[in-house]
Amino acid sequence: MNVIVADDEYYARKALIKMIKDWGQDNIENIWDFENGQDVVNFMEKGNIPDVIFTDIKMPVLDGLGLLEYINKKKLDVHTFIISGYSEFSYAQMGIKYGCKDYILKPIDKIELNKTLDEVYGKIKYKSFEHKFNSLVYESDPKYSSDVDKILLKSKYSICIIKHFYKNEDILKFWNEAVKNKNMFSSYLFNSSNENELIFLNANDTLSKDDFLKYQIKAGDYFIKQIKKELKLSAFISISDVYEKSENIKKAYLESKMLMNYRFINEKGIYTPAYFNDYSGYDNEILSKIKLSFYNYILNGNSYDAVKLLDECLKNIQSAKISVCFLNDFISCVISTINCAVDYLNDDENKKDKVKYISPIDLNLYSNFDSLKAAISSYVYSICHEFENKKNKIDIIKATEDYIMNNYCYDIKLEDIAKNFFIDVSYLSKMFKNQVGCNFSEFLQNVRLSKAKEMLEKNEDCNITEIANAVGYNDSSYFISSFKKVYGMTPKKYKCNMMECSKDEKI
Repeated sequence: MNVIVADDEYYARKALIKMIKDWGQDNIENIWDFENGQDVVNFMEKGNIPDVIFTDIKMPVLDGLGLLEYINKKKLDVHTFIISGYSEFSYAQMGIKYGCKDYILKPIDKIELNKTLDEVYGKIKYKSFEHKFNSLVYESDPKYSSDVDKILLKSKYSICIIKHFYKNEDILKFWNEAVKNKNMFSSYLFNSSNENELIFLNANDTLSKDDFLKYQIKAGDYFIKQIKKELKLSAFISISDVYEKSENIKKAYLESKMLMNYRFINEKGIYTPAYFNDYSGYDNEILSKIKLSFYNYILNGNSYDAVKLLDECLKNIQSAKISVCFLNDFISCVISTINCAVDYLNDDENKKDKVKYISPIDLNLYSNFDSLKAAISSYVYSICHEFENKKNKIDIIKATEDYIMNNYCYDIKLEDIAKNFFIDVSYLSKMFKNQVGCNFSEFLQNVRLSKAKEMLEKNEDCNITEIANAVGYNDSSYFISSFKKVYGMTPKKYKCNMMECSKDEKI
């Protein structure tokens, strides 16, 4: 710990330095003293930022309040304490305004000073550990591994996450109470980028792995019951498997983070590694429904059926003990399908205002199953509304028929048409038969033979092979047999009949 003492009274300054050294020489790395605030500022501007500053109020050049104001404006991470013989409230008030931690009256009481130093040293030590922990978890930086191992010693640990979705400081108080109540392990809080999430390292060096996990679950049960009883709030807790050594901290964190997503599948409240075995299913049929029916409901602006299908799929996920990995794939599939519809919509050259694509959903932002479903449904209603506003709704079957009528002379495949509409070929085939009354191949053959018949009636010069090629048949023999099957005679016979009829009409 690095300390600065600022006081214009030489003996008072040296006396305080001795008291600090008496408190814990081993805990002090450097201790510097200055007789005014400006000298402290000049020293810090050279890059010498201490952990703690004790400053008098009355000093020449720059007084203590001026020094505190400088530190506050620069947002320096320094624990500051005022030492003064003045007990005026206005000084304390100004000190608090500038982030001062405490106001110590002269003559300084050694017991009170030691208490202050114990407290601030604990915070600094913890913050150092927190920084090293975060480097291991978020940056995978191994340079602090040995330091963290020294702190952990031979302790077993789990990473525990509490997701609460309430800005309530009592949440932390009740967790500390739950840990103290069981009194079987230590729990260290670390900052989280998510304000609704608290991350702890729970450690113990005496219990077996199984017993350690059991006591963490008991503490979690106690915590959930207490906040429900006292605060009328709910929360979710995920507890990773038990590990040793700092090299596994990131693995434990990611495991706990993944376990937390089981709150969308089972709202019990506490999630442990057992969930990975108990909830391990994967359902490709659900994904197929999203890729097929869900997509077509959106294209047709049918928000009712789209949301209904979405609700059914999510309920199936809840009831079937599906893996949390599948849940992630399902959400990705839904967003991808919606964005395919957005892409189709934006492809319209007449549309001036392009629709924005939907970003991937961050499950950390949603408290439970209902809030997640509401968010996705909102996207669905929005995009379906865009399609409803189109003057000409997309009719895939009509578009397929038109495509055949305009391209029958080419090698047409249903798979290619399905790709153009971002739709599964088997689903399109089924839909086509239901609406048209015959399957795709039959419809295509009827169109080709009908066009061939028209050519036989109108063009006397074309031979049978040329007509077959003109309507999309590469094999003239197959064309002849198909024609005969439908019209009861060969193309040649049909052409002869047409010519005879034409002669009779002329006579």
